[in-house]
Amino acid sequence: MSVKVDIGKSDQSRTDGNTSFKKGRWSEAIGHYTNAIIYNPTNPVNYSNRAQAFLKIDKYQDAERDCTTCLSLERNNIKALYRRGLARKGLGKLDEAIEDLQQILKIDKTNETVKSELEELLDTQRNNEIKKSKSRRPITPPPVNSTTSKSTEASIEEIADQTDSIDLSSSSSSSSKPKVNVPDTPKEQNPPNTITSSSFASLKQAREGKKKAFVNSTNVSPSSGSSNDKSSTLFIPTPTSSSKSIPHTDVHLNSSSQPQNLPAVTYPLAEETLSLPTDIDINSTSPGAGLIFLRHLSSSPTTTSVKHNWQLISLYSPEVLYRILINLLEPDNLGLILIALEYGLELDQEQGGKERVKGLLDGLKKSKRWKMNYSMLSHQERTVGEKVWRECGGEGGLM
Repeated sequence: MSVKVDIGKSDQSRTDGNTSFKKGRWSEAIGHYTNAIIYNPTNPVNYSNRAQAFLKIDKYQDAERDCTTCLSLERNNIKALYRRGLARKGLGKLDEAIEDLQQILKIDKTNETVKSELEELLDTQRNNEIKKSKSRRPITPPPVNSTTSKSTEASIEEIADQTDSIDLSSSSSSSSKPKVNVPDTPKEQNPPNTITSSSFASLKQAREGKKKAFVNSTNVSPSSGSSNDKSSTLFIPTPTSSSKSIPHTDVHLNSSSQPQNLPAVTYPLAEETLSLPTDIDINSTSPGAGLIFLRHLSSSPTTTSVKHNWQLISLYSPEVLYRILINLLEPDNLGLILIALEYGLELDQEQGGKERVKGLLDGLKKSKRWKMNYSMLSHQERTVGEKVWRECGGEGGLM
């Protein structure tokens, strides 16, 4: 549904937006400028002013869009070019931002503010190019000499023979160190199948034996009771969840057995559970009643949340609900309510359910900021809203 052009209301909304902007109320100013655009969408000043408010809250993409719209209506609008340059700078589009500022200097060559901003952008662009040009020196392997080709032909057996003949004894260094008298200890006899050579294979086997001995020793926990206990219990704590408790897992390890590879313990994801509040007064129209409702409204994009929101809305009568929300309604809350109403109409096709939904929407449409809130919804949310309005018997559109 299109809104009739009203230049007087558009100018008044823009004036209100300028007042809010001077007070630092950026979001409020955006709302007034939006109303100005609705009543007169061909005035480029409305888009330029809203872009400036978007820049104050770092919404660079929205600011760039409004400036582009303004420039489509007035090609050489210096304010729109400058603000779009700032928005593109915030988005990292340095080349496009530089083009906007250079376009301003073609129109006004004496603008010192634009000159300083353009110089800063050019310095940033040069520094980025320098960083990109500094590439790491590629690592190349050293050249292979032809004289070493013969040495690489040595067989594995020859290398193994040489390693077996290496003397690892400390006789060469013992002469330089002072002798220490150590009492003789009886030498242990080697078992029949033990490798006694000093080759790499024997050293590796010795290390593996020490490693196994260490693993076996760590698997036996110190016993606080009798020595006849042959197993110990390892308690693996599991995370607690507010919605579903998972019992602890007891894993019994036998200290006399070899270490075993235990399977990884996996925990199921907690299912989303939402419960309706039981301690609220659904007939109260006090100022705090609306805040309590919004606190229980779920913003999670799941079917469970949409069902929960519909059940929460169903607790209230339409008259009470729109009264407590009429001064608290925001675009994000309105979108959640419309999606929940669509879900409710699919469940309840009776005339009574449609009348409840229409009564609620009729009440919410009476709020002062209804048009602003509805215009700031996403395309999908507005489509859902129009669908709900038609199905419940509404005439015209929600705007």
